[in-house]
Amino acid sequence: MLPLFEQWQAASPVSFEWVTQGIGYIGLLFGVLSCQLKEHKRILFCKTMNELVFGIQYILLGATTGLIMNFFSCVRNTVFTAQVKRGKSTLPAQIGFSILFLTLGLLFRTESLVACLLVIFSKIGTTVAYGLKNTTLLRFLTMPTYIGWLVYDVICHSDAGVLNQIFVTVSLTIAIIRLDIIPFIKRKKEAKQS
Repeated sequence: MLPLFEQWQAASPVSFEWVTQGIGYIGLLFGVLSCQLKEHKRILFCKTMNELVFGIQYILLGATTGLIMNFFSCVRNTVFTAQVKRGKSTLPAQIGFSILFLTLGLLFRTESLVACLLVIFSKIGTTVAYGLKNTTLLRFLTMPTYIGWLVYDVICHSDAGVLNQIFVTVSLTIAIIRLDIIPFIKRKKEAKQS
């Protein structure tokens, strides 16, 4: 944790805790919203805001791995959005960002190796998912990554992060049913009828 934040925390631990967790709750709103969107660009915009806000929270919590992973995820999401918009392949960027996440996560970790690896592999999973144009696959592939972040948030004492993972998992489940499963079932019925 930065010395300025340590001084604030020592001088006013209750207000520091409220602000730190409050920042995370703002990120939670972006996380839940991202799950209910259909368009790739909008999903990644909300995920970028979610990761930016939680990156700020991780600064206050002194959770370096989460901070680094989230800030570089913002760059990744911006790159993917531009590539998808131009119809370009995201595969080279997926490979590059996956190597970057692995390297940075191991070099700058301040948490246990297990916590660090959970976050690294979760970020690699979302890197693959967010690089896909197919939003159905994006939703299905991101689901397991929330487990890694849930454990990390417990370890780092991010109450808002824990709730974020729970709410986003529920929201994503609802989105998969609403946006993917129900339309799939309707298309199957229509195909049988014709």
